[in-house]
Amino acid sequence: MPEIVANPLGGLGKMATDWNPSSVHPALSAKFLTPIADLIWKVQRKVSKHVQPQEGDDNWVAGCTAYKRRVHALTQMSLEEGYRDWLWAGHLDTQFGIRIHGFPIRIYRSLEEGGIPERYALGSPGELNLLADLNLKYDAIYRLEVVTKKLGRPLDIRIVEVNEGTGDITNSAAIPRSRDVDAPVAKADLSVRSIRRKPAVVLPKPTVKPNEEKRANPNEKEKPA
Repeated sequence: MPEIVANPLGGLGKMATDWNPSSVHPALSAKFLTPIADLIWKVQRKVSKHVQPQEGDDNWVAGCTAYKRRVHALTQMSLEEGYRDWLWAGHLDTQFGIRIHGFPIRIYRSLEEGGIPERYALGSPGELNLLADLNLKYDAIYRLEVVTKKLGRPLDIRIVEVNEGTGDITNSAAIPRSRDVDAPVAKADLSVRSIRRKPAVVLPKPTVKPNEEKRANPNEKEKPA
């Protein structure tokens, strides 16, 4: 099975380039993440093919549809004989997520799409308690990012580590997908990305100054060039 490949994040030192998610917990290995990434990819591709912009569908429609179908598909997957021993899917503290051998992960669209909710970077009490039960550090939480283009077309699926205190992504890795899945891998994002929303920049209104020469001679016609 292909290995999970770290996405380099500028300015983070060696952690950014040699991160192996399975060193955090065996649940973050390709053995478990690849089947989940395959399912999410197939759902996303199906949604993107059925979006109808000519009928008014937009990115919001694609995103909402993908979310609902992803919840349904992962819930069904967790009940199947081949997965139910290690996969759980459902709502914890009102947020949908999965658990792999008890390891909690929530799923969001990626930052490239904009509009990431603030709670992306906030670990719920139940989530943090589960991580504590696994003897993991308290300030890191984990997310699956679904990277898409316009109208929900998938580009990549990543496992990311988020600093719960600052909201920064400290590590990111692309999850390999099976060969039978139509899945080109997107180029890595080379910037350190903060999830916390920044206030919009408000530019001052431009000041329009009258032409001094015209103000001095208001009746003089403009000379031809």
